[in-house]
Amino acid sequence: MGVFFGAVFQAYEEMKYVSITEFLQQILLLLICLVLINFDRGLVSIGLAYLFCAVFYCFLNITIVHWKFTYPRYVIDTQFWLKTLKESYPLAIVAVISMVYFNIDIVMIGKIKGEVDAGWYGICYNIFFVIATLPGAFLTSIFPAISKYFVESEILLKEAYQLSFKMLVGIGIPLSIGLFLLAENVINSLFGDQYSPSIIVLKIFSALITLSYLNSLAGYFLTAVNRQKKTAKILAAITCVNIGLNCILIPYFSYIGAACATVISELLLFIEWTHKRKNSHYISMIR
Repeated sequence: MGVFFGAVFQAYEEMKYVSITEFLQQILLLLICLVLINFDRGLVSIGLAYLFCAVFYCFLNITIVHWKFTYPRYVIDTQFWLKTLKESYPLAIVAVISMVYFNIDIVMIGKIKGEVDAGWYGICYNIFFVIATLPGAFLTSIFPAISKYFVESEILLKEAYQLSFKMLVGIGIPLSIGLFLLAENVINSLFGDQYSPSIIVLKIFSALITLSYLNSLAGYFLTAVNRQKKTAKILAAITCVNIGLNCILIPYFSYIGAACATVISELLLFIEWTHKRKNSHYISMIR
């Protein structure tokens, strides 16, 4: 419910309220956890703290929506529910597919090669995943604008995409180069020399940063212009390819094979987006 009411802030393009509510939630959670740890409380208490902060976040968002934006009417509208479910179920499929896509390689390494190899791969993947999700705040903030431009102005829609593309490339390339050059220092500083086999994996992942940013932009863009079904189909196909590549490469090359499978999958995903985009940045496809 908190996320639902938080989406109102996005709809009105008032992203400052998203930042404020999430910041207050995390600060409250941190303070409560510090107090519980100081009094030597158990994991159950920590879990209840998470629940309490989630409820706080929900009511905070509801309060701000009522105060600053609108006072919604709470009615049962089954026709609206059915229409919304029909349009949004592809997003649920995308979420499930994404979970499989982002986690299946670690599971397969653990089953085929053992937990040690999975650990070497997993720490690099987690570092890459954190860096890859950095544009999420930016993409979330431009999502309402893209949706509006899709209805109102094809020119502004193209410009929004082009500017976003250039910005993500400008951020992604330096990060890719920096991570490649500093991979050894990052692994040794964070995890120690015993994780030195992970260095090559992190260097491989460094090449993916810009691609992952652009693939994220494409996914957000297609959803904003009401093409979430196409997004689900493309991700499902790439996930199947990724699983197939892992089945082939992991038995022979272990974690390095899994990293290569991820690179190939992301590259194929980017090629698919580019093919759909053609020369007019999706407009020829969606108009």
